[in-house]
Amino acid sequence: MLNYQPTPAGTIGKPVKADLLVQQALHKMHEATDVRIERLAQQLGISERYLEKKFQNITGVSPKKYIRLLRFNRTVTMLENNCNMMDIVVELGYHDHAHLINDFKKFAGCAPSRFKVSHT
Repeated sequence: MLNYQPTPAGTIGKPVKADLLVQQALHKMHEATDVRIERLAQQLGISERYLEKKFQNITGVSPKKYIRLLRFNRTVTMLENNCNMMDIVVELGYHDHAHLINDFKKFAGCAPSRFKVSHT
């Protein structure tokens, strides 16, 4: 959970708004399975660049990386629940099977099939 920290005079309100925007972005990222930065920024009524900058400043990671990590975690959960690979591709908004495998390898260091065998 993000916590508001007091700021120097003249900036009162600005960090709170940024925190609220980031909290709203995080909420939307967690409730949807196929999140796009451009759509998210539009829903929040801000530019992509502003979202990226504020998100990175507050969380320490880019929104894109955070979304990829969420998808990886969701993929792991689905694999542990014996979901079919194509169901995972469709459910989590991957372009295709190869995209899922490449993304998964970046985080886990192995293919989903190998991960599934060693973790089920």
